[in-house]
Amino acid sequence: MYAQANVLDLISRIYDSASNPQLWNMFLEELNTSMRNVAATLHVHDFSNQSGRLLAEVGLDTSFNQKYNEYYSQRNILMARGSQLLVEGNIVSSEQICSDSEFTHTEYYNDYLLPQKIFYLAGGTIFRRSDFAAIISAARPRSRPFNAEDQRLFKVLMPHLQRALQFHKQLEAVQFDRDTAVHALNMLRFAFIVVTAQAKIMLTNRAADKLLAKSNGLKSDHGVLRAERSRDGGVLRQMIAQVACTSSGEGMHPGGILSLMRSGLRAPLSVLVCPVRLHDITALSLSDRPAAVLLINDPEVQPAPGQQALRQLFGLTNAEARLTMLLLEGYSPKNAAERLKVTHNTVHTQLNSVFAKTGANRQSDLMRILLTGLPQLDIYPNRIQSRLVAA
Repeated sequence: MYAQANVLDLISRIYDSASNPQLWNMFLEELNTSMRNVAATLHVHDFSNQSGRLLAEVGLDTSFNQKYNEYYSQRNILMARGSQLLVEGNIVSSEQICSDSEFTHTEYYNDYLLPQKIFYLAGGTIFRRSDFAAIISAARPRSRPFNAEDQRLFKVLMPHLQRALQFHKQLEAVQFDRDTAVHALNMLRFAFIVVTAQAKIMLTNRAADKLLAKSNGLKSDHGVLRAERSRDGGVLRQMIAQVACTSSGEGMHPGGILSLMRSGLRAPLSVLVCPVRLHDITALSLSDRPAAVLLINDPEVQPAPGQQALRQLFGLTNAEARLTMLLLEGYSPKNAAERLKVTHNTVHTQLNSVFAKTGANRQSDLMRILLTGLPQLDIYPNRIQSRLVAA
């Protein structure tokens, strides 16, 4: 009988391996030691073409591994004969599939197993979908057949192996989604930063890393986002705190746009601050929760959309396009009116027209549309029309 401490240790190894696939060999090694096996494997098999592949193994002659993947998996009589028995969760021994006398006359046994001093195999199907299966197997010499106690151990381990596989698949999906999202963010030409309510930086894209490295306008102070000027810093912290309340469901502030001044004669940064809405952040401590997203336009690195692009994409007039470009550069409507030498009423009328044409409800919506939708198009303004036609 297997000691409870050994069984619990095996179960612990299973879940360690779920989050780190490189640890499966350690689990198999311990399984070998506990059961006194010659070898143990995790492998997949496709019953439609009788092909298989080893995922992890201990105890096998490594020179045979590639041979199994390329040749012997298709001549594995246990897989060919055992399809009906190898259902998900079922524990099976080689004797249940094929008699010893017949087994000793197969190519699979004589050329693959016998040189490795293996005769008996036992294990179970962790996962089975149609013709595809993931299987755990243990191997022993002819002098030590598997018994009922060995099969009971596999039955105890099987539900944990199945949960571990499900957990691993979910982790892979999350990692894939994360990697895809990070790649997409790095393709953007504007800076993207996610911060907590205390302005602790949680995520940046490549453009943000370059911006913060310059410490001009915005900087990372031991992982905390800070503005270059103390006056701007106070306004930035206040807005982040306000949208953090919205993110946690305790407020209604929609965020807004800030113009952060920089040293010298450099153009100011235009920063759009938005709340973050996540459905499942209960596992995170309050201080570690994402609270705000910052979209940052550096007009010296990423030029504002040209007037031609704005006119073609949204049907803006020349005056509306000029106003929109100034807003994107960080001007307030009041300062834009002064720059354009028009009245505040004129700017208000033009801005309402821009909202209607772009689908924005407020200035922050307009900035989000421009920052996320136009930078990659404006690099070649003369090609925008051809791209739209091609699309």
